[in-house]
Amino acid sequence: MRDERTGEISYGYGRRERVEHVGTMLPHGAPSEYADPECLFHAIEAVERRMDARPAKKIMVALPREFDEADRIRAVEDFIAVNLAAKGYAATYAIHTDKAGNNPHAHILVANRRIDPKTGKWAAKRRTEYALDQNGERIPVIDPVTGEQKTGAKNRKVWKRVDVSNNPLDSTEFLERLRADWAKQCNLMLPEGVHIDHRSLEAQGIERIPTIHEGHASREITKRGGHSILNAINRRIATANRYLTAIRKQMGDPTGLLGQFKEQARKELDTAMSRFRESLVFDRQPIASRGRQLVEAPTAPRSTSGRSLESKPDPVPREIGREPRRPEPEPVDELDEARRELADLTERWKTEPPREVRDVQRIIDVAREASEKAEHANPFTRGWLRHAAERTAAEQSQLLKQTAPWLENTTIPATYAEANAFRTNASKATLDHMRKPYEDRVRRLNRSRFNERIKQRLAANIEKAKTTHEPIPQPHHRHSR
Repeated sequence: MRDERTGEISYGYGRRERVEHVGTMLPHGAPSEYADPECLFHAIEAVERRMDARPAKKIMVALPREFDEADRIRAVEDFIAVNLAAKGYAATYAIHTDKAGNNPHAHILVANRRIDPKTGKWAAKRRTEYALDQNGERIPVIDPVTGEQKTGAKNRKVWKRVDVSNNPLDSTEFLERLRADWAKQCNLMLPEGVHIDHRSLEAQGIERIPTIHEGHASREITKRGGHSILNAINRRIATANRYLTAIRKQMGDPTGLLGQFKEQARKELDTAMSRFRESLVFDRQPIASRGRQLVEAPTAPRSTSGRSLESKPDPVPREIGREPRRPEPEPVDELDEARRELADLTERWKTEPPREVRDVQRIIDVAREASEKAEHANPFTRGWLRHAAERTAAEQSQLLKQTAPWLENTTIPATYAEANAFRTNASKATLDHMRKPYEDRVRRLNRSRFNERIKQRLAANIEKAKTTHEPIPQPHHRHSR
């Protein structure tokens, strides 16, 4: 598809997902040339003139596995015809599956503006109309000085007007109605005994914590043996749901503990998600530490008094009027703690690199993918793509220099093999940079302990010399002749 504003050509990438069917549906009165998606979205782009305009919106729906290819097309087209085209919206849809034919879903791209059936042109998103009172009468605009209704040009009376949206696609109520109608459309076509529900688990009265959408990228990371934050959150939710089921079976929830535990798990999930979002934008703490907090076992349910159900009462009776004895804190060996922290970080970073390493890799990957695309291009576009890869490498090198000033070399090569080797070296250099403060701390504490031992040995020798009247052993010096 060619972008008429910039002249750039975008290509479709269908290697990861198989496109089963693509179609465009138009409302009544729309120009016939809008059946071509390229023409349709160039037209809506030309109408939207604001810098922050949203020419189109995407709706993604999951298709039941019980549907065959014909049922999928019928379900999507019936849904668009009733809920979008009948409301004046033009939409293009594509039905996808993965390589194995699983995960059927559809992407629906909707032009974010209605088409006027009378003129065939794009309608305005907003309009003004008279404000009405409880009786359906127009509300006059009163002059505060005279107390009478204002008059405008040609002595016409002025009535109060309100700004009304002419784009239901922007409203939350319309989107919620789309969810309900999609569930209704699928249930009409599903076999008896099988149905889907668009409502939340809470609205359905199901005592279970809902999981979050992971997406294709997260599943691929997990499949390759990596660590995905979203997958870790879902594992935590699954563990909490197993606790809920166990409590429901064994105790029957006689005192409302099930609801308390569910609320506690929900709060922990909200906290984890908020921290995860903050870490993506603002927080400089490595996301690996966030993931480590998420995969820990959930805390035990608490009673109404706040005491954990698994905690034991204090075996030492307390005397009235006296504070209970507190155990003396065990002395902490700072050097051992520093060594343990360095070992833990080194072990964790083998599978979960710190955020700085991932930032460096992400910057290099942009240039690396551009060079790979140029090397695998056909002879007609290879030259242009090579120049584009060189420009991308130069731009990413500037960004890498600002993001990772500790790197001695920040010039990303424009060839795929060299960029791949550069990525490995830059990742190692960044990891060494992140590990250096911890290693310096271990060396400093080790040197301090060595000096302390020397002082103690010297003090012991002095004390021994005082008691036995023996001379203090002096270090021997070799004199060169």
